[in-house]
Amino acid sequence: MIVSLRSRGLAVRDVQERLLGMHKVEVEQWQSRPLERAYPIVHFDATVAKARSEGEVSNRAVCLALAIAMEGRKEALGMRSSRSEGSKFWLNVFTELKSRGVSDILVCCMDGLSGLSEAIETVYPKAKAQLRIVHMPRSSLKRVSWKENKQVASGLRSLCKAPAAEAAKLALDQFRSKRDERFPAIGRSWEAHWESATPLFDCPEDIGKVHMRRQRRRAPQQLVQEDQPQP
Repeated sequence: MIVSLRSRGLAVRDVQERLLGMHKVEVEQWQSRPLERAYPIVHFDATVAKARSEGEVSNRAVCLALAIAMEGRKEALGMRSSRSEGSKFWLNVFTELKSRGVSDILVCCMDGLSGLSEAIETVYPKAKAQLRIVHMPRSSLKRVSWKENKQVASGLRSLCKAPAAEAAKLALDQFRSKRDERFPAIGRSWEAHWESATPLFDCPEDIGKVHMRRQRRRAPQQLVQEDQPQP
């Protein structure tokens, strides 16, 4: 297409402006497309990136909303940016999702981002906030020396792979009975964050499996590797 436009005598700047206009329309249509009425899980993540806005280059908070639909497929709902991240920014994100047809979200998976919990409660009061469980074992293993890392990771792996909340709580109790003497802070941390670390267990089994596969890909290697028989 670029070659075709240049062959018609358009200057480089004209080609750039035409392409920018075309893609801008496509992005705006994608950002405003209607969405499904309900999603069992929606991941919200944000990062800071440099972007040009109004002729200036500055740091901007970029938010991505990634959902797992009822049938288990993943769907990017949208991406927004703002000069700062906070409750007002996230309130606009959730309000936009609702205006595009999303009336219900079962679990909002997040990293404890600033202002996110307040915005969820305002727009989707019935949604449950799920702390990304992958961050819990990462934080726990920071407290452990490399010599004991494998043993502690084994207990955490059983907890993270539990099929239901009751099984996860049993795994936590077993972990604490074995490790509290050496690592009491790990057990206390899990107990303190338990309510925000377990809403995922309320999701349908197939949906939960999709989420957990995604989390394990991001988990510390000590948690995702399967026990191998010793030679």
